[in-house]
Amino acid sequence: MITFDDYSLRIADYEAKHAKWTNMWRLGVVLFTRPEEKICKEVIAPSLNYLHELTGEKVHFYFVGFCDRELGSYSQKSAGNLFGDEKDWYFSPRHFSYVQEKFEQITNDNWQYSGGTDMLVVPYRIRKGNFYIDAEKAIDIKLSKLAQQNENYTPEEIVQIIVRQLKKGKDIDGVSNSRVMDGIKEGLKKSFLSLLPDGLSNTYSVLEPFAVRDLT
Repeated sequence: MITFDDYSLRIADYEAKHAKWTNMWRLGVVLFTRPEEKICKEVIAPSLNYLHELTGEKVHFYFVGFCDRELGSYSQKSAGNLFGDEKDWYFSPRHFSYVQEKFEQITNDNWQYSGGTDMLVVPYRIRKGNFYIDAEKAIDIKLSKLAQQNENYTPEEIVQIIVRQLKKGKDIDGVSNSRVMDGIKEGLKKSFLSLLPDGLSNTYSVLEPFAVRDLT
């Protein structure tokens, strides 16, 4: 389980985007949620290991503030023995707040935490202690708001749609990150809209919590 404790968070500049490093570009889902959040308790926490393992090498989930071992400020036990795997998960409010503020800072508040459960999908690469994100086209999904406004699908279904679409993507390294993100965006939108009744899919409010934005 990787946390952001040992990395400096940075927006990738031109050099970082085009450098021929051995460190590949990967697709990251940076998930901001807290143990007391309803979606975390009912959807995310029971599926931490499932989500962490399901995406394999193509997509990496980063659960901000969570760690699969008790370490330093990770002292608040949030879930244990999921699926009989005897693995406990711990939460650090201090680390969660730090990463939230850092993401808001490096994006000049172009991304802001909603206070609920947010998924930020970004291409990233790690190099010499730096966690670089290609923020030109990030997918910002306000999961709590999306679930609250749309009774036609449950949070569990939304998470499955996201994972399924991300797994369909190509290996991101060597391909334009913008093209990859455009493809994921369209795939997600089509999947969400296909679940809605006729006519409702044409209203902007349905996908308003689901945005593709330039975070730079």
